[in-house]
Amino acid sequence: MTHSGKFELVLPSGGQTSTDEGWQKYRPAFVNAWESAAVNLRAHKIIVGTDSYLVSVDWTSTLKRQKRYHAALRYIYRDKTPSVGRLLKARFPQHPARNPIEVSTENAKTPHFLSIAESVVHDAFLTMNIAAPGCCNFYRASLLGDRIEPNVSMSSDIFDSALYVSLKDGWPEIAFLNLSRVVDWYHSVRNGAAQVPSNPMERVLFALLHLSRIDISPVEVVWLFYAFESLLQTRAGENFSSLVKRLCLLLNANEQQSGIVRRRMRDLYDIRSGIVHGGYEISHPMHDSALDKRTDESVMKILRAVDYGHAFLVAAIQKTILNDWRFPTFDEVISGDRLPS
Repeated sequence: MTHSGKFELVLPSGGQTSTDEGWQKYRPAFVNAWESAAVNLRAHKIIVGTDSYLVSVDWTSTLKRQKRYHAALRYIYRDKTPSVGRLLKARFPQHPARNPIEVSTENAKTPHFLSIAESVVHDAFLTMNIAAPGCCNFYRASLLGDRIEPNVSMSSDIFDSALYVSLKDGWPEIAFLNLSRVVDWYHSVRNGAAQVPSNPMERVLFALLHLSRIDISPVEVVWLFYAFESLLQTRAGENFSSLVKRLCLLLNANEQQSGIVRRRMRDLYDIRSGIVHGGYEISHPMHDSALDKRTDESVMKILRAVDYGHAFLVAAIQKTILNDWRFPTFDEVISGDRLPS
């Protein structure tokens, strides 16, 4: 006998965290990604122990929102120079996106329908943003259908800032990947609905989820280094140069680009060291510069550092996928200066 649970993922009518700069490049990619999601992220099979679940998600509402937003931007910028009149007339999305989710099972004695639906929502958030960084923002999202409403609010800020750095500096390159390829890779590293990671890349994915729930905070730097150390398989506190060397190798960085990695990662590392060892002056969680003018500089120091950290991390994950690897491995090679014959 089949048992099922029905839910609805509701995304607020707002939720655009990225700027419109470079929209001609990334907005069509966002639409393409969601068109693919309507097919590639519609059906899921989740195994939990001996229990098997089938999950169906209808992303039509979110796809329509992406198309509407893209159409509004094309209207505003149709003469390349936006006008106030067209801005006021543009038809941006006005209503929440409502995405139905159905979870069914035939063999589970004690079905966990809500938990399965929640896990699928987290997986969709990561899969979409790895394929088209910034396209999926679940900030203040709600998962309705049960007496308990779980926390599925996840911000795309990590991926937005990675895309921003790439558009601004041209490197590291943030690509728009084929969603079906990302889905295949994701399933190869993600162990069903497991809550404890079983490989280095799954640790990275969990770190990204934690980062997506954090507002501006020095804690972001700690999670970033957890992700880098997992991805690059360096031990916590291991030589900083080893981490940078492996990151440059994975990103295929030239000499100039390697210098950028060393400089930006050093900024992050210094903040991390200050937090861990107690030397970092954290600001009040209010972040109110009206009460203390030093607040802005304190916040900007974090933002500048983590923006590049996000860009390096997302680019490194995408490089892994493009190399057809589940996760990178690193081998030590020894050589020597031979004695003269």
